[in-house]
Amino acid sequence: MANNINSIVVPVLAPAGILLPPPPPVKIPVQSTKPLPISLMNTAPNLMRNENNIFGSSAEDLEFWSLTKMEIKIKMPNELKERLADDWEAINEKSKLLNIPSRITAQDVVDQYIASKSSRKSLRPSKDTIIAEVMKGIIEHFNVMLGTNILYKFEKQQYLEIIQKYPNTPVSQLYGAIHLLRLLANLDSVLTLSILDQQHINTILKYLRDFLKFLVRNRSIYFSMSNFIKASPQHCHLRQGK
Repeated sequence: MANNINSIVVPVLAPAGILLPPPPPVKIPVQSTKPLPISLMNTAPNLMRNENNIFGSSAEDLEFWSLTKMEIKIKMPNELKERLADDWEAINEKSKLLNIPSRITAQDVVDQYIASKSSRKSLRPSKDTIIAEVMKGIIEHFNVMLGTNILYKFEKQQYLEIIQKYPNTPVSQLYGAIHLLRLLANLDSVLTLSILDQQHINTILKYLRDFLKFLVRNRSIYFSMSNFIKASPQHCHLRQGK
């Protein structure tokens, strides 16, 4: 494991909104470092407008995130920071790659989380709907951002091979939990640059916090080091030539 879990740098994500309609298809060269255009949200979905009595700030909310002017910080659990550190080290220090298609994909993880919440009879139907919308927004942004903003450089050649082999499959159905976790680690910048009032930010962060807890509980399933494989000599040669 990397020594300092607080110093791991995951790829910087381009800013975008949450809970938007599906992003339009964007064709951007995989090697491009130019960020995607900022997508702004002027209004939240109607389903979120009448939930004031449910989504008020609590002490736990304030511990989970801090909002200072335009800056939002999401508190990543240490157990997940460790997984990000292991991921960074495996790829950037040990020249390993994730086995793609993943045995458990990002879409699978989200579906399992939604199912776990839907099975609780105490949840009202409106809450189920909001959870589904928040998770849908995360998956939409995962599909748009993976190739340009979530992958490490060493993974780019593998990505090109994967999308050529599965041209009609969303990457959320190919890539797994650790790539989803990289996205979540950068969602604070996504939310910071979106046009959202504090009530809607509270709503989104409430379920992001709960989703992170779900990932912590299931970390041995979703973030196993057995998901990594040794990169081929061709990939290692490309790394040496960077």
